[in-house]
Amino acid sequence: MLEQRFVTRRAEGRTTLVMFLTAGDPNLETTLQLMHDLTAAGVDVIELGYPFSDPILDGPTLQRANRRALNGNGSLEATLDLAKRFRQTDKTTPIVLMGYYHPIVAFGVTNFVDRAA
Repeated sequence: MLEQRFVTRRAEGRTTLVMFLTAGDPNLETTLQLMHDLTAAGVDVIELGYPFSDPILDGPTLQRANRRALNGNGSLEATLDLAKRFRQTDKTTPIVLMGYYHPIVAFGVTNFVDRAA
C-alpha cells in the first residue's frame, strides 16, 4: 500500500505528501478526526506517532505533544486501536507508525506485529 502510493504519485508527476500526528494529542477522538480531515485535504500518507514517556530524541514540540497524549490516555495500544478505527472507513491511505522501540518491547514484539499488521 505504501510503496504503491509513492509509485502512483511519481507516475502522476506529483510528490507524495506525508503528514505526522502524535496519536492522542490533544485526545484520541480529535486525532481520528484529523486523520480523516488530512486525507480529505489531499494528504497521501499519515505518519502516526505513538506517545512515549521519555522522547529524548525528539525536540520540545514533540516532547510536549507526547506529554499531552499520555495525559489523555494515549499509548501504543490506543494508537493501534486508533489506526484500526481509521481503517474501518479509510481502506487506502497508508499509515506509518513512528516511535521508540521501548514501548514495543514492553507491549510485546509479537503482539505489536500482530496488532499492527
